Amino acid sequence: MAGQGDEWTPPGAPASPQAGQSLPRSTGQEAPPRFGVRVPSSAPDTPPQAVAVAPLGGGNSSSGWTPPPKPGLIPLHPLGFGTLLGTAFSAIRWNARALVAPAVVVSLLQSAISVLGLQTTLIGVASRFFDASDADRQAIVAGGVGQLLLASGAVLAVSTVFTALMQGLVVVVVARGALGQKPTIRAVLARVGRRFWRLLLYSLLESVALVVGFTVIAGLAALLGVAVGVAAGQTAGVVLAIVLLVLGALGGIVLTVWIGVRIAVAPSVIVLERAGIVAAVRRSWRLTRGSFWRTFGLIALPRLIIQVVAGVISLPFQLLGSLLTTLVLPNGATGDTGALLQTSILAALPASAVTAIVAGIGLIAEVAAIALLYIDLRMRTDGLDIRLRTLVESGEVGEQDPYGPPPA
Repeated sequence: MAGQGDEWTPPGAPASPQAGQSLPRSTGQEAPPRFGVRVPSSAPDTPPQAVAVAPLGGGNSSSGWTPPPKPGLIPLHPLGFGTLLGTAFSAIRWNARALVAPAVVVSLLQSAISVLGLQTTLIGVASRFFDASDADRQAIVAGGVGQLLLASGAVLAVSTVFTALMQGLVVVVVARGALGQKPTIRAVLARVGRRFWRLLLYSLLESVALVVGFTVIAGLAALLGVAVGVAAGQTAGVVLAIVLLVLGALGGIVLTVWIGVRIAVAPSVIVLERAGIVAAVRRSWRLTRGSFWRTFGLIALPRLIIQVVAGVISLPFQLLGSLLTTLVLPNGATGDTGALLQTSILAALPASAVTAIVAGIGLIAEVAAIALLYIDLRMRTDGLDIRLRTLVESGEVGEQDPYGPPPA
């Protein structure tokens, strides 16, 4: 009240000293700080303590630890198309030691066999053909075709082995990467094990089946076109025959692509579920049901991106090859088979080496995209994401394999 003092004090505040009175001694408590003044902490600096959070899936919360939503290469839930595509390229650097070196070495070996074998055979046949008489040229052509087929077969065999090997390596690295692991190349090879031979046989059978299917459809269309052409007359018959042949070829391409997409995840089934070839094809057919366009996009887009990148990068090296050829053989190689072979190899060597490196690394992304798709499809159909999260929560990632076939 006005008559009780000159100054008003809030309740609980210390009384102001009256005139002539001395300030009381400190009782160990500091005066309240003024607004804007930082108060120093009296407690020593300690790191913030972790807050116990209940683990996903109802696991044991006594440890006070919960796994991150993305323990490794991917988050443990169904993935969108953009995530699958981006993670396929991220897989290249996720475990580069186990993937990049084998991919580059084998791709360079494949390119060397292709350049040396095919070009040596082609130039040798061409040289003998032009130097031979008219009577011998037919035999030279027949022998040359056989040599080219053998050389092409060798290149195809190396390519098939390379593809099967990389399928096994990449599938294992992606599967373990989803759990946050980065196995060594020796551990990856041990996991692939005998399944490599099953992968190799599957790759051979797949190639043969797709080629035979395309040939049968295109051949039937050609025969039908010839029959219709003979019946319709000369001009109209030729037109109808060409139209039917083109339609047959297009039908063969469509059928080949459709079957290839539906069985795309069979290699992942062979490696991770330890299935046989027929069982893997059936399993892939079931998993990809209703996901044709997603699967097709994850097959086509990485290949398109890699081909564009390889073309852009190899262009300067093609010019370098031409420059090397000019420096080594300034007068050309006319009439000299050895010089002609040397010229062709020098011209193709720089660009072929760079293209092989890019293609080898790019194959990692291509196979990783399909391996990631396999994991995503199993998350959507088999509840694999729950099994993976449960395994991560248990802390026994290295002791169990969650990718086995689902319970019947």
